[in-house]
Amino acid sequence: MILILEGIDCAGKTWMAERLLKELPNTYLIKHGNRPTEDTPAASFTLYKNYKAMLDTYQFAIKPAGGTLILDRFYMSELVYGPITRRCNLLTPDYEKELEGRIKEFPHLYVEITASRDQIIERMKTRGEFYLKVEHLDSIMEEYAEFYDGTKLNRARIKSGESSIDFLKNERLKDV
Repeated sequence: MILILEGIDCAGKTWMAERLLKELPNTYLIKHGNRPTEDTPAASFTLYKNYKAMLDTYQFAIKPAGGTLILDRFYMSELVYGPITRRCNLLTPDYEKELEGRIKEFPHLYVEITASRDQIIERMKTRGEFYLKVEHLDSIMEEYAEFYDGTKLNRARIKSGESSIDFLKNERLKDV
């Protein structure tokens, strides 16, 4: 199974990924933190190749062993953050379509992890994480909601926290 954890910075994706990694057997984590800075065809292709390599890792190494791959961010982050933070999306429609098609070949669950605006701001202050500008919060939260509503992937939206781990472990993962 491929488990994709997405959502705005400081929503709790990494927290969730690390706990699931500890609690689910035969599970592997890829934390994607690549934030491209240039809008060039080469940067676009490199980003696409990186996402494709993550899926290849699952297909050829993890799936045959009966494992689960947790992706702490995937191509959805580029679709949401790119236009807002860099004023461009580096993934072409063809790249996006191919990546979505490949995911659909495997058991998968796209999980949007949410938190309130106030929780996110507080976590940003506590962690000293300010890649995300406060003035972008609402736009990014809206873009994630729009992606979630429009995606054809198996999906769940959950609030950050302890109960969300139990929900994923005990209920949702066995249904996919």
